[in-house]
Order: sequence, then structure tokens, then C-alpha cells
Amino acid sequence: MKFLPTAVERKGNELNDMHLATLAPYADVTFVDKRMHHAFVQAFRKNKNLEGICNRVERASTYRDIPRIVESL
Repeated sequence: MKFLPTAVERKGNELNDMHLATLAPYADVTFVDKRMHHAFVQAFRKNKNLEGICNRVERASTYRDIPRIVESL
């Protein structure tokens, strides 16, 4: 992904987040990790049209936070 911070080594969960990120236009809300969320924020800032295509992209500190975030939709 163009807006991901450069890293010497990619973590295994980043591959899963990249696949989840492709679903953002089709899902009401997509949960990703902190690094991928930051990449989305940068992408939205650079390309305002992306905000109209992608729905909500969130990160949660714990799995327990997810229901609260989903209920706030």
C-alpha cells in the first residue's frame, strides 16, 4: 500500500490487514490495526475522493471495544 510507513520487515498480520482494507468500500465498518489505520488516515488526507469510496475504517484497542464502536454507527 502506497501510504504504509516503510519498514525493514513486514509483520504477518499486515498481510491480513491489506486484504481487509480492500473490503472497506463494501463494508459498513472495517477494523484494522494501528499501522493500517494510520495509512488510511494519510490516504484520506491525500485523496479526498477516497473518503467517498471507502466507508468507515476503525481501530480498536481491544476486541471488547468493537461492539461499542459498531453500535455507534
